[in-house]
Amino acid sequence: METITKRKVLQGLPNGADALMIFRGQEVGVVLATWKKEYVTWIFYDDNLATTTHGNYHLLGFDPDPRRDISEPEAFENAKADFLKRVTRYI
Repeated sequence: METITKRKVLQGLPNGADALMIFRGQEVGVVLATWKKEYVTWIFYDDNLATTTHGNYHLLGFDPDPRRDISEPEAFENAKADFLKRVTRYI
């Protein structure tokens, strides 16, 4: 399994993940983070990053099609697209 490429971390989260992108809405926010060997998007409530919940996980090397693995850059792009999709729900 590949390791996650070093990307600029905005801040550490209370759950130990590293936030790469944060959107703060009026009541709900979205964060894109690295956690263990994966990218994840979570929502959080009331501008409190300790309330991260409802994660979408983008695992490195995992694809439903067993003939192909997902590269680290592809996993990041998938997570980034998911982050933007989730943000559009709360704008």
